[in-house]
Amino acid sequence: MRWLLPVPLILLAALPARAACQHDPAAIRAGEEAWAKAARTGDTAALNGLLADDFVGLSTDGAVYDRDGALRQAAAGGPTVLAVDAVAVRFHGDSAVAQGRDHWADKNGHGRFAWLDSWACLGGHWRIVGGADIHLAPGR
Repeated sequence: MRWLLPVPLILLAALPARAACQHDPAAIRAGEEAWAKAARTGDTAALNGLLADDFVGLSTDGAVYDRDGALRQAAAGGPTVLAVDAVAVRFHGDSAVAQGRDHWADKNGHGRFAWLDSWACLGGHWRIVGGADIHLAPGR
């Protein structure tokens, strides 16, 4: 019976290693900057690589949108994000939460958003699985 002990260890060693995402706040911040740039330039391919297939978002007017809606909005050109700042990132296992603010402008004026995005490690890559935006009052 002594020879049976190594068998489970050998089987465990044969399993493929699970791809892990590094807990690197700079990578999440870079992803948030990439989303802003994709929205600014209409780069739906870049945005497509950031959003999970089952992404869901909540807009400033309370409307719920999915990944396809986010891609359509980027292609159509929404408010131009001028700057992303004050990004705070927290990790919880295979997920991360990023919170920050954007300065934006469009043909009707300018303002600021506060946002909260949820990230998940999917297939060894960080992807945005959910997000919500709110308008900030002037001066905030």
